[in-house]
Amino acid sequence: MDPDTAAANIRSLSCKLDTELKKNTDWNKVVEILKEISEIFKTESSRSLTVSSEFLETASTILETYLAESREVKGLNQTVTEVFRCLRNSCIGSKDNQDTICRNSRIPLLARDFIRMILKEGSEDAEVQLCCAVQFIGNAVVNNYDNQILVWSSFSPDFPLLLSSCDWNLGHYTCMVVHNCLATLISQPNADIRPIDVKDPLMQSLILAVMDMLKKEDSEWGIFVLEDFLLVEDFISVMYPQMDNEQKLLVLDVMANQLQRPCEENKDFQDYSPQICESNLLYLAKDFKEMSNILLSLGDSDTVDGKEMEEVSFVFCHEVYACHNCSFQQPFVLLKELEVLCWATCQHIGYRALTQDDTGLLSCAIKLLQSISEVGQDATSIFAPVNKAKDMERVDTQHPSYGIKRDLIRLIGNMVYRNKANQDKVRELNGIPLILNQTNIDGRNPFITQWSILAIHNLCEDNETNKVAVASIRPEAQSVNKVT
Repeated sequence: MDPDTAAANIRSLSCKLDTELKKNTDWNKVVEILKEISEIFKTESSRSLTVSSEFLETASTILETYLAESREVKGLNQTVTEVFRCLRNSCIGSKDNQDTICRNSRIPLLARDFIRMILKEGSEDAEVQLCCAVQFIGNAVVNNYDNQILVWSSFSPDFPLLLSSCDWNLGHYTCMVVHNCLATLISQPNADIRPIDVKDPLMQSLILAVMDMLKKEDSEWGIFVLEDFLLVEDFISVMYPQMDNEQKLLVLDVMANQLQRPCEENKDFQDYSPQICESNLLYLAKDFKEMSNILLSLGDSDTVDGKEMEEVSFVFCHEVYACHNCSFQQPFVLLKELEVLCWATCQHIGYRALTQDDTGLLSCAIKLLQSISEVGQDATSIFAPVNKAKDMERVDTQHPSYGIKRDLIRLIGNMVYRNKANQDKVRELNGIPLILNQTNIDGRNPFITQWSILAIHNLCEDNETNKVAVASIRPEAQSVNKVT
């Protein structure tokens, strides 16, 4: 349908709609007219058409009637649904319609009142109406800064309740709205809007509602919302203590994915814009330093908190998000923190405070590697290297200790990259022979040989003292050296 024909059809249908509402309204006829208008706006050629003021006035009248009269009026529920579908479709790819609807009509406030009324009543039969209303709001804010400000100001108190709905689609669409508003407000703060503050109870309830939704089912828009909050100062320090281990694993997985993207895309880190606020990574480093000794308990008769490994029942989602024994999740949390810190420290330009200034993290990694290596000298320990090909099949790749030595070496290697102070620190802690001892193949730590060699390279780059230290080590002396 060409634009002229579409425009003529919409004018004709709008007149019919107005006429029907002025007489003894047959809501079924109104629904059919609205469906025709909605279908016209679905076509790409019709999206350049501007919504008429007459249609917006009619839509406002219908919403006001719904809010004022009994919802039991036959056909009125479906009429409201079709009104939101029309509005939703008209906003797709049309900034003119976004602006016309949100700035020159009563519809945004009526939509807000409608949503609040439905949420207050808790009606389960209004989920389709709610979904269409939220989709309309979502389409109205796409690439529209002014509308994002308007919607965030008007609807943000309602988002946690919408996310708590049992309807996954409704939560998914709500996350779409939240992400489109948040991403802009974080990157382009508005003087008339309160800055995004994770200490605000409303923001905390929003974050927890998003994580609860993601625990039940995947939502790409929900992940986008968490990515937005990772750019907010002190997000982790405020929210991490409130999260259970399953929620922590979810957030850590999002952080790892965010950090590894530029690495996989081979971006030039000189031009790299950090995807996570550095304060959030510094808090993770602090938590890892304080709690890392828990990982040593994995080598105690293969138990965790006194429970035999084989007695723990797992539910794996993505990597490891859930475990029936919640206390057993803590090692997974710490190992995921380690993975995140590995990805962050390889981006030495973006996170200077973490990669160059946190010598406590570097010392912690060396001492933990030392302790694990000592425990691993017992051939029955879960930390004992598996060097023989015939034994590789018995390695439990889902055990929390899997890959721990490799990742500690990876972290150390990243932190000493072109950093003389850190290079010297590792030598002073007897870390060089410790790392050289890890160059053998180990089925429990895939690619540990390669990471060890890279770490030694980074330790010796432009550091003559470390080169001499490496050269002075004789093969027969490559045993576990005590960190001092």
